[in-house]
Amino acid sequence: MRRKIFALGLLLLAGAATAQDRTVTWMGNEEIKAAFTGVTINGIYGDGATFTESYAPDGRISYRDTRAALALTGRWSVINRSFCTLYDTLITGGCFRVSRHSNNCFEFYFFSNSESEAALDLPTRPSWTARGWDKARASTCDEKPAV
Repeated sequence: MRRKIFALGLLLLAGAATAQDRTVTWMGNEEIKAAFTGVTINGIYGDGATFTESYAPDGRISYRDTRAALALTGRWSVINRSFCTLYDTLITGGCFRVSRHSNNCFEFYFFSNSESEAALDLPTRPSWTARGWDKARASTCDEKPAV
């Protein structure tokens, strides 16, 4: 019985490693612009806190975060395959690589602190930050990735 439980544990660990090691495909500049221009997304961070962020066609942002009841404004841009969200009143935000997880589910990976850093495209390993979806459509974030 112990051997069966141990074997099952190894299989589960192998499956988890495969999921974590899957190749992430980053969205390109035009893909990012098409997906987010004029769109409001709902999202969730790794700690479970939720947020809503709107991306106006003129490059302005409106952000609400449930953790600290924050309401921020700022600007967004796309630089070198990075989706940058920078805020007017706080020194927060940054530039993110974006992966389309499923039809209406995007994963955001922190890449750099600023647009100038994103433009350099330094070799760095982006770190997962959040998942979001277009608020106007049904979320597909529970679907398994196609990869």
